[in-house]
Formats: sequence, structure tokens, C-alpha cells
Amino acid sequence: MAAHVVDGQGVAGGAPGSTLTPPRTLPSVEGYEVRRQLGETAASDVYLAAHVASGVLRTLAVQRGETDPAAVRRIVREVLEASRVKHPAVALVDGVGTTRDGRLYVATAYVEGTSLAELLESEGHLPARRAVQIARRAADALEAAHKHGVLHGDLTPDHIIVGPAGADGVEPVGVTGFGMFTARTGSPTPVAPAKPARPYASPERLLGGALDARSDVFSLASIVLHALSGNAPPPPRASTGRGTTPSSSMMAIRPGARLAPAQVLLAARAAEPERRYPSASVFRDTLAASFGDAEEGRRTPEVAR
Repeated sequence: MAAHVVDGQGVAGGAPGSTLTPPRTLPSVEGYEVRRQLGETAASDVYLAAHVASGVLRTLAVQRGETDPAAVRRIVREVLEASRVKHPAVALVDGVGTTRDGRLYVATAYVEGTSLAELLESEGHLPARRAVQIARRAADALEAAHKHGVLHGDLTPDHIIVGPAGADGVEPVGVTGFGMFTARTGSPTPVAPAKPARPYASPERLLGGALDARSDVFSLASIVLHALSGNAPPPPRASTGRGTTPSSSMMAIRPGARLAPAQVLLAARAAEPERRYPSASVFRDTLAASFGDAEEGRRTPEVAR
């Protein structure tokens, strides 16, 4: 199989990471001129490529290792399903296939930007207003995907791309990574093997349980916690079946910090899915309301080490 390309337009791509360990030989992909490596995720290496016929830039996420033909066929079906998601904040999946050496790749639209992971690496943490604005736009992307029954399943700061602010001062945000971990709502396992990112993955994701929109809510809340505090959140506790949520002792609230946002984040990161917010949009609106007119520069909460 060479490539399956679907029509569509996307607004965000970008590099899902800034650390390359080590640089790898550029893959050979029919129909694309692979130009350079952009970054890597837990399961794939990510490259900038130009579509030969159109010259349009694309991001290619190339899975490490070979994938058996049956799995490839299933992944193609699922990725084509993900390509139905059309939203300004979603990096549209518009191609899937195998490299000449047999590795699976997924092509998405590319727009230059900076990943949230890179921003946090350089700035440490983000002011509350900026962090919440980025989170709201990322939640919009998740909500659009969830309405099509498509989960992200592996959301990390690497997958949130922040573009330069426009004349109105608004930073465009795009969510990448749909397709390499493609799961339908309620799917117990991913169709593409991927090692979950522990600081951000939900307990059910880590344990291989059934997933739904609340798993992505957990991941987004974990990312918000990181952006506000400057520290990666602690790994989630596995569900005990007792209906408990993580204790507030997992966080140290700075003096004068608002407690309500901390409560919102605790609820969104509850061990049991049924105790979280039911959708990305509900989490988005509740988080924004909890901050109100957040002062620029305020940050809360800070993760206890």
C-alpha cells in the first residue's frame, strides 16, 4: 500500500516535540518529499514533507517499526474516519499509508507554530489568562472530534500547537496527533500501538480500559495543570473502585491562589471517569468560569514535588 489521501483543509500542524534523540534517516514516502525531522512522540517520528503533486507542506508522523497488513487496513479505516473532523483547531488528517520500508505514516496539514511543550520548556509556566485561552481552544478541537465519535487518546503538550498572535492579539491553537492513536468512543484498545504519556494519560488509558471523551478531558486537565504550575503533574492513581477522587494533598496551592480552579482540575483528573466532567465543552466552560477575570501573571495551582 502506498498512500490514501482524502480531501480536506487543516489549519494547524507543527512539530509535536523539540527533542530529537537521535536524528534518524529521513524515510522514503511515495508522493512526498521528506525534508527534515520535526520531532518525535512516544510511538512515532515526525517529519516535515512537501506533497510532490501540489507542493503543499504536510506533517508526516511515521510509526516506528513495521505494522502487520491487517492492522494497517484497520488503521486506514479509522484514520479515514478521523479525517471527517473539520474544525479550525484540528490539524486535519488527510493521508495515511506506508513508507517504502513498510512503516505506517499519517499525514496531516502543517502550519508553522510552537508546541505548548516548547513554550513550557522556555517559559516555565504560563500566565493564567493565556493558559486558559489555549486550553479553551484545545477543548474546542476535542469537542469537535468527540461529536464524530473520534478520540485523541494520547494528548500531551507536544500535540498543542500555538501560532503567532494576530492583530486582535488572539493566538491560534491547533491540536495535532489525531490518527496515530485513533480510537472510537468506548474502544478498549488503540488501533495503533502507542506507549501512553504517563503524566497526562488517564488511568483507564494506562490500564488498557474502555475510553471515551472523559479520557481526553483528563489529559487536557493535566496539561492545564502543567501550564499553570510549571511542573508536570503526578501520574494518576489507578481507580480503586471506591468512588474516590485524588486528594487535594497532591497539589500545593500558593498563598492567595484561587481554590475554585484547583477544584475544577481535581474533578477533571478524578481517577474514575464517572466523576469527571462529561465532555470537553463542559470542562472548558467550567474552567473558564472558575478563573473569572484572571489576573495576568497569576498561576495556580503548583504541583507538589
